[in-house]
Order: sequence, then structure tokens, then C-alpha cells
Amino acid sequence: MLVKRLAGFVAVGLALSVLGAAGPSAAGTTGTAGTTAAAGTTAAVTPRLLVPAYFDPGSLWTEALSTAGSILVVNVANGPGARRDPGYAQIASSGHALIGYVHTRYGHRPVAAVERDLDRWRKLYGIRGVFIDEVSDSSAQLPYYRAIVAYARAHGARTIVLNPGSVPASGYFSLGAMVVTFEGSYADYLTARFPGWLARYAAEQARIVYSVPDAADAEALLEDLGPAGVGAGFVTGDGLPNPYDSLPPYYDQEGMWLGSSSIRS
Repeated sequence: MLVKRLAGFVAVGLALSVLGAAGPSAAGTTGTAGTTAAAGTTAAVTPRLLVPAYFDPGSLWTEALSTAGSILVVNVANGPGARRDPGYAQIASSGHALIGYVHTRYGHRPVAAVERDLDRWRKLYGIRGVFIDEVSDSSAQLPYYRAIVAYARAHGARTIVLNPGSVPASGYFSLGAMVVTFEGSYADYLTARFPGWLARYAAEQARIVYSVPDAADAEALLEDLGPAGVGAGFVTGDGLPNPYDSLPPYYDQEGMWLGSSSIRS
């Protein structure tokens, strides 16, 4: 998974269903994303833009913060780091919606270590929203992630993201978090297929696409997310080995294409 030190690649997501809600919206109910859909159907939503801001404080962060409605994933040092960084502290004081990165090694990192990262984000930067990376897609790990989500929520997190980077076991949608169901290249996205049952959780998933050929393709892709019912998205023309070390030249247009509006983590 993509972290600050490039230990891999992440997909990025946004927990629309947990913005002050006690849990995710079930099929046939209305969640905080404002969407009502019966099981097996997809209702149009207004998806949100989430930016994997994996770059140091500076001009790119200034640009990232300039777009209203974006949610920015902050990653100081594969998490919050051990000490308060002045540059990131300034970013945290901006009032923009931010969520902090933590990793879980696919359910093999001790829960206590993950909780310490959540505590540091809160104490060092006042960031309560969380992006939980390296998430297993197996139902066997559901108790592990249920405990982490419960801890984050008990300590004030309103935006929670689980990132398996692909479609996980359906039980992950019962945890009260946005789930990243796709992260990959534009070419792979064009041929991607999703199981039919995923439609009932459309507003609770995010899709991230890199190596998008041009702005026209980016616009078309993002404009399709709302009618598809997907809750969050981000696209970039950047590619491997690190698609998220820059912002696309059309970054200031992405929020408009998504019809995004601001939220607070």
C-alpha cells in the first residue's frame, strides 16, 4: 500500500456513511450520504472528492487545500509520526477536512499499535478522521477491524475509511465506514467488474483511478460516479511507481465534476 516512504500503494476512500452516524446505511434505508436505495438497486448520490495528499508541506499542499469540498488524507511518516511536525501542524490548523493515515498489515498489526496511531493523530494534530490502510478483504478479519472502527468512533472520528483496495467480504459494509472497492489504473478500471450485491452499498464505497490519459477521460469518469451511486472518487494522470506524489493539472476541476461539497472530519 502506498505510504509516505513508498512501501507500496494505497487506494483512497472517504467515509460518507459515518459522518456522525451510528453505523452504515442498510439496504432500503437512508444514510448520511442522503441516499435511499432498495437492495440490488443504485440511487444517484453526490460523491465527494478525496485527495491522497502524499507529499510534504509546501506548494502542493497549498494547492490541495485550495479546493473546497476535498477531503485530504494526511500521512506524516507512515502514520502520524512520533513528534508534532510544524509544517503538518499548520496544515491541520487550516480548517480543511483532513483524515489521518494508519496501516494495519492486513489485520496482523496489533490493535494496540493502531490505536496508538489514532491517539497520536488526535493529540498531535487534532485529526480524528481516519484512513485505515492495508485492510484485509477476508471475513475472518472482521472482528479486528470492528474493534478499530469502534475505537476510532469512540474517540470522535466522524469520517472513517477502510481500504482493502478491492471488493472485500460483504461484512465490511456493516462496520460503519466507507470501503475502497477499486484502486488501479484507468486501463484496469475500464475492464473492472463488480459483484451485483455491491450495488446496495454503492454510496458507501470509493473508487480511485490513476494513469488516466487526459482531462476529458478524467471528467467523464468522475461524472459517471454520481449516477452509479458511488460515494467518493479521485482520478489522476500520474502513474506508477507513485501515482499520488503530485496533483493533476485539472485538480481544481475535479470537485466540480464530482459536484462535491465540504464536510468536516
